[in-house]
Amino acid sequence: MKGEDGEWTGMVGRLARQEADIGVANLFLTLTRQGAVDYSAPYDAEVSCFLVRTEPAVPRWLSLALPFQMSTWGAILLGVLVTGVLIYIFAIASDSCGGEAPLLRSLSFACFYASGMHFRGSFYILPSRHSTRTFICFLWIYVIIITTAYSSNLTAFLTVTHRPQGINTIRSLYSTRMEVSGLGSFFKGALASAVDPYLQGLGERFVPYQKLDLVWSRVRGGEAAYLHNKQFLEFVIATQFTERKGVASMRIMKECFAPYSIAMALQRHSPLKRKFDRVISWMLESGLVRHWFLESLRLSRKVKTKKNNEYVDETNPVNVTDRPAEDRAVQGVIPLSINHMQGVFLLFLFGNLSALLVVLLECGHHRVFFSV
Repeated sequence: MKGEDGEWTGMVGRLARQEADIGVANLFLTLTRQGAVDYSAPYDAEVSCFLVRTEPAVPRWLSLALPFQMSTWGAILLGVLVTGVLIYIFAIASDSCGGEAPLLRSLSFACFYASGMHFRGSFYILPSRHSTRTFICFLWIYVIIITTAYSSNLTAFLTVTHRPQGINTIRSLYSTRMEVSGLGSFFKGALASAVDPYLQGLGERFVPYQKLDLVWSRVRGGEAAYLHNKQFLEFVIATQFTERKGVASMRIMKECFAPYSIAMALQRHSPLKRKFDRVISWMLESGLVRHWFLESLRLSRKVKTKKNNEYVDETNPVNVTDRPAEDRAVQGVIPLSINHMQGVFLLFLFGNLSALLVVLLECGHHRVFFSV
């Protein structure tokens, strides 16, 4: 960076003072450094992105409600109530032409009859009038489609962990009033110079840190978003915040900003520039830059898992039956555990408690009636 005396420090300063010939780092091409050093041809491009925590998974017991959106559930509930009333109306209206089954002329039983159809329950009471039969036939078609769609979609939500969408745009990050942090003050200037007013607003609450450990604790707690270039964030996620099962506790927001070209720095008017530019063009044409980056991620994760005593030799994998059930999921069909089905058990428990409450109310009402 440039000191108060106008002199460059660090790598750029050493190149400007001709104390070094080449500077290699994740060096962005900026106009401020253009007068101090010469850049080689860009060998990569980067964007500035935000690192945020991965939203906690939705509790398993909510899986029963996830196949439909709330608006769909509201429409189905309204349909249950409306169809019960319509069955009652059809039964009452048929009194003038022969009459309908007596139980269907009860509003409470008609609603119970309609709700039972939504659970594909069969009834021994069949409508006798053609008008009611026609309505019931089309109601069965509606119920079959609704229940089939629910049961088909339910399997996916029982077996797959569902996570909320979370923050993905700069505008949504700005609306959260979350702290924006970074290593040093470089990205504070990038935010302040942006045209987007939301980026400028994020720059006003930018907090620079000198140690990443302090930043990670705040990002993990959902108190801050960390700003850095995308490849660095990908490296950090792969090596520090990805579990053995491949689940990452951090993620990169989809919307990024401020694209930069990355190059090597050379002394001003260096004779090495032409040769470096030629070699860089060869690497880009062959795809080696991206290949080396992905290879570095793989090796870094391999070293990390080995240190944590979780390394598995790819040439001699452990027996599949020795792994936990969650690890065996990738081998084929997933057996549903109690954790997957906890919503069903909770619903059954709620039904039992509701029935017990109704029994107590009925007994209390019966005693009051006979005492009077």
